[in-house]
Amino acid sequence: MNYRIPTLVTLTAIVLFLSGCATRYPVRVDALSAGGSQSLGRGATYELVSDTPGVEESELFFKEVARALEPVLRNKGYSPAAEGSLPDFQIAVDAHLSEPITESQTYSEPVYSEFGGYMRSVRVPVVNAEGKVVRYAVSSYYVPRRSYHAGWVDQNRQYTVYDKILRLSARKILDEKTLSDEIWAITIQMRTESTDYRSALPYMLVAAGPYIGGHTDGEEVITITEDDDDLEAFKAKLAKDG
Repeated sequence: MNYRIPTLVTLTAIVLFLSGCATRYPVRVDALSAGGSQSLGRGATYELVSDTPGVEESELFFKEVARALEPVLRNKGYSPAAEGSLPDFQIAVDAHLSEPITESQTYSEPVYSEFGGYMRSVRVPVVNAEGKVVRYAVSSYYVPRRSYHAGWVDQNRQYTVYDKILRLSARKILDEKTLSDEIWAITIQMRTESTDYRSALPYMLVAAGPYIGGHTDGEEVITITEDDDDLEAFKAKLAKDG
């Protein structure tokens, strides 16, 4: 057995793992933009098209993703094009779940040892009035069971996770048949053990909202908690609009 004293980081991980109360969710965001994205301006209109293999715009999954995207894009100053009008730009949407990914986690857990829980007999001297030992008597008493912390042991846990992936790619619509080169793109990923894409989507969009149409220096990791004010407001808006 490999005993060791855990660091503060290890203790924190133990508490989160054993309690099941982890509330922090990291979201990975990678955004690129070209100079042309700046010329769209506030008030530019867009249309959403599916870029997810096997998913059509008419399907409920795409419609739900599109509905969640609308307040985020509106917050950037964009609005959906009116029916029958030619939008200023098009956003290709690829929303999907990754294949299962196996990960492992090493954590420390406490080891306790016990002693006691038995009867013990001892010889007790019996003295007379003069203080002399005249005989010995046998006395029994119970040693109560007690436990003590003996150290820590490393454990390994394997589990399956899934990346919830959302890729957006924007191009200007030059005419009814022609699109420009890509003017901005963003990839958003959130990894959890759940396969529920819809429950992860608000976290992903709240984390990535400020970066849509912008540029990151490589991949950024934004942590969102379950009680985040922006997340709660976003969920409330979706519920109201839905």
